[in-house]
Amino acid sequence: MLMDNTLFDEFLPPLRRARGYFLYTADGRRFLDLYQDGGRALLGHRPDGLQRVIKSTAAKGLIAGYPSVYELRVEKALRMLFPGAVSFHVYRDNLEMYRALSSVFGMQMEAIKIADPLKGETGEITLWRPFLQTVKKRPPVVIPAIPFPEGMSPGIAAVFDKNLKPGKGGSPSPFALNSTVKIIYELVQVESAVSREHFSVFNSSLWDRKGIYLLFKMDKRKYRTFFIKSLEAGVLLPPESSIPGIIPLTFEPGHIKNFLRVVKEMQ
Repeated sequence: MLMDNTLFDEFLPPLRRARGYFLYTADGRRFLDLYQDGGRALLGHRPDGLQRVIKSTAAKGLIAGYPSVYELRVEKALRMLFPGAVSFHVYRDNLEMYRALSSVFGMQMEAIKIADPLKGETGEITLWRPFLQTVKKRPPVVIPAIPFPEGMSPGIAAVFDKNLKPGKGGSPSPFALNSTVKIIYELVQVESAVSREHFSVFNSSLWDRKGIYLLFKMDKRKYRTFFIKSLEAGVLLPPESSIPGIIPLTFEPGHIKNFLRVVKEMQ
């Protein structure tokens, strides 16, 4: 299903740059990002050390999709997130991953459904979100939502059923693999250090909060009003209410003061 970007098209000015969890527009405004590109910028728009890793890998000429030492390094990093997995399968992109999974489950690629525990969904193929402990029982396959720009990250499947053997795809770019390793280690480090207590300031009847994720409870009309008022208060929300909001891992009370006034007004 295509995402409805109408609210972005109508109200979000062109961006000049992004840093941390802030977006800066060409006309001088600043927004705290509670959309975070659907989770792809969960570690911020300039994750620590990622630029250095990208430059280092590119300097070695390791950009083309040939087998590399980084394939084993990705598996080692993934083992930190999923110690009980039987195997890991890394693909050039999500499309290649879906093709492999559709084959092993005997279904059309269009029929592949990835269950989102954040929304109470269950299934044989389940999405894993950082900082969210909602998977009570491991499904056969887990797809980790690694916070990495869309179109640049490889497709990854962690398999927990020894009888499932998804086919292999082409070798992902070492450039992408090394960056993925860096991001996974950063995730593990940040998760152990972040304080969850300050997230409670986001408790509201306008949404259900699950960890850092906000599940909006508004119809389309009310959400449109809320989106506009939040933008005026310096906060960017997802382009549609069906997409979870994400609380920045770091913020100051002053960054959300005006936004919380809007929340109180609309409750």
